[in-house]
Amino acid sequence: MARKAARTRAKTKARATKKKSNKTKASLSTLRQSVNVPGAAALFPNYSTSVVVKPGRLLFISGQVATDENGKTVAPGDVVGQAEYVLQKIETILKFHGATAANVVQDHVYVTDRASHPLVLPVRLKHFPKDGPTSSFVEVASLKDPSWLIEIEVVAVLP
Repeated sequence: MARKAARTRAKTKARATKKKSNKTKASLSTLRQSVNVPGAAALFPNYSTSVVVKPGRLLFISGQVATDENGKTVAPGDVVGQAEYVLQKIETILKFHGATAANVVQDHVYVTDRASHPLVLPVRLKHFPKDGPTSSFVEVASLKDPSWLIEIEVVAVLP
């Protein structure tokens, strides 16, 4: 009798856990919203320029590169021009979500030449003049297109 009661309790617990798991899975899909913002076109299929995570209101902006709406590289050969263009695209995405550069809490900057750091730094300081985000500056062997010299991705907290 005790064994049967123990099995019944175990089955009931397993069902409750399964129901809770199903509820969690369903609610997780409502916590994440992919958004492709006008003015910052998605470069590839199955790609989001930004993802909003609720309820914490985190915004993840995919790595942005210096390409215009037609996919043409902006400021080829000019890392400063590309950095400025990329940060303007990021600000466009932030504005779409009701945020500004002040809401950015982290950025990752990928460059194809680490010697570009002193060139890019003033551009970054222009866009993040006070209490800037945590940051990583990483040299990579190459970006997807050889004409891209810089890629920047950010995380922001939405107001």
